[in-house]
Amino acid sequence: MEINTEIVIIGGGIIGASIAHYLTVFGQKDVVLCEQDRPPGIGATKMSGGLIRMSHTHSIQAKLAWESYETFINWEETIGGSCGFNKTGFALLVGEERKNNLVENTNELNKIGIPINLIRPQEFQKMQPNVSMEGVSIVAHEPLSGYGNPNLATLGFINKAKNNGLKVMEGTKVTGFKMKNSKVCGVTTNIGNINAEKVIICSGAWTARFFDLINVPSPIEWKNIGINFFRCENNLSTSSLMTYIDDVYGCYFRPLSSNEILVGVSSNNGKQMYSTEKNMLDTDDVQLAYETINKRILNNNFKPLGGRYGFDAYTPDKHPVIGDVKGIDGIYIATGFSGGGFKIAPAIGKLVAKEILEGNEEACLSKLRLHRFEEGNLIVPQKTYTYM
Repeated sequence: MEINTEIVIIGGGIIGASIAHYLTVFGQKDVVLCEQDRPPGIGATKMSGGLIRMSHTHSIQAKLAWESYETFINWEETIGGSCGFNKTGFALLVGEERKNNLVENTNELNKIGIPINLIRPQEFQKMQPNVSMEGVSIVAHEPLSGYGNPNLATLGFINKAKNNGLKVMEGTKVTGFKMKNSKVCGVTTNIGNINAEKVIICSGAWTARFFDLINVPSPIEWKNIGINFFRCENNLSTSSLMTYIDDVYGCYFRPLSSNEILVGVSSNNGKQMYSTEKNMLDTDDVQLAYETINKRILNNNFKPLGGRYGFDAYTPDKHPVIGDVKGIDGIYIATGFSGGGFKIAPAIGKLVAKEILEGNEEACLSKLRLHRFEEGNLIVPQKTYTYM
């Protein structure tokens, strides 16, 4: 069995869904999205904590996040339904060693119109009295930010795109490319071939095998990601908490409900997706998250509620790979979002769709090309943080 279409998208997470949506919005109705499971997939989107923030160490990501923010806050009117956006406010906590970096980065973001305030720990604790300021030298506070629901957002994009002509193929694993000379002209799958003029790879942690198929060196490293859930069994209301990245203790956290909290902890333990024995959290993961959050949240009486474990695609400079592949026509890549794809997905989808349909290079994407790794032009922020 063969299917004919103009564009095939590999991957039904938030990036593939956003690109599919904007392709159909801009008039390309002949699009097929292949997802080996079912949207939102089994990768980073499903495991994401859903933080929506503007604070970054490079203006590229900050501008994309700020543009995407408009979509999140106007979701019901523009996409339909809900993306789960909750404007809790966002706080980035840093220690003395990174204080000057945070000040300089925040000043740069203010210059491009992003509202971020620098607050001394003593003043910030008056706003969040249950949050310890131990080790914190300064706080960057984003009053408009918070978190969303990546699963809802992905399905929202897909449902809107389906109304505009998108065809979604669940349980469809892309196994190879159809080639003619040096041009990709479709894909092979477990249920048959799909002929297409363009193939867009949005497969996150599963991308490396597609690089292998076209004999292109892959910059992608596959890293484990995990989030933990805890329930507060006293009178502390977790819904009063902001959304946080804690650069002192190496974690992020946000409310999950009125008495539950989501906690993600940096865990660079070397496990790779090629080693798939571990597919869930273990006691060490939970204990690390428990000990970390107990240092930051006062009087909490937290009890574990399980969590999620998965994988994401990281690049050496923690910025995504977006664009064509030199020497191979018909392929476009959007992957390697390094733990930060959700908050910039709307802007990425819009820019990628315009670039593909109009054939013009989008300036915001120009530094994110694959060839930067071969040429040694990695994106290196001057003012970095410890964990972010």
